[in-house]
Amino acid sequence: MPERIAPALRRAVEYLDSRRCRDGGYCFYRTDYVEEPSVHDTYHALAAYRLLGQACPDCDASIDYLQRQPAVSSQPYYLYYYVHSRRLLGLPVMNATVAAIGALRVEAPSGEESFAGWLDEVLKIVRLKQMLSQQYPRAQIMDFIVAFRRDGGYGAKPSLENTYLALCLLETMGLAARDADTVRFVDDMQAVELGFCNTRDSRYTNNRILHAGVGCCRLLGMAVLYPTIVISNVLASQTADGAFAAVASSLPDLRSHYLAIKIVRMLGDSPGSATDSIGTLTMEDVLD
Repeated sequence: MPERIAPALRRAVEYLDSRRCRDGGYCFYRTDYVEEPSVHDTYHALAAYRLLGQACPDCDASIDYLQRQPAVSSQPYYLYYYVHSRRLLGLPVMNATVAAIGALRVEAPSGEESFAGWLDEVLKIVRLKQMLSQQYPRAQIMDFIVAFRRDGGYGAKPSLENTYLALCLLETMGLAARDADTVRFVDDMQAVELGFCNTRDSRYTNNRILHAGVGCCRLLGMAVLYPTIVISNVLASQTADGAFAAVASSLPDLRSHYLAIKIVRMLGDSPGSATDSIGTLTMEDVLD
């Protein structure tokens, strides 16, 4: 397996290099005539370089790109990727951005179908506010999470992806997430033919599910039972130009590329894993 991983990661770096735009930003859809860099894509490219132990090429141009982007937004996703892109390049958080983050509010999930999106958004808001020592409604958020706890997992229909987001949010807030029911749920999602599946009655996987499974095991201190299967599925998702898609034969983007690299690195830094460790990951390296 290690003999397959090293060349795959070299090709992954080449793909990242090819996504760099002339203005220093990054864009998953890029041709000789069209470039549409975004803060979202730029973050995932910079974070992928970090996970691979590589410096981004011409960081000064990427710094200039980020300096030209708006420092203020009412959108938590934009602020999250903007702030963390800047941090990966050693740039401070602007005062105007601090104020914009302070204005973000946590609303209740609007229904069962919206819970996954709510978890993802609130996780980003809480991480931003906590980074800046800002207040947020911790007890209220905990109540919302507990309301969607089922059978050890989280969601109206418990899923591995929702459970990973819930565990990340609980950990970010400094709350204990490990208990016997959650460990049992995550363990039940480990499948010999897939690595991980998402729900009790699903029999398919993709890199988002694999990422959630490996991430849950990491947060709960559990063993990944089938690391070789996980790695094989990740490697199978790599396209001819070195990009990792969410699943084999689908179209890649920079987030799917980043998540695949993150899976390999998380397994590589776990005891008894399928790859050699190439350094210790920090939470700053593995933000989603």
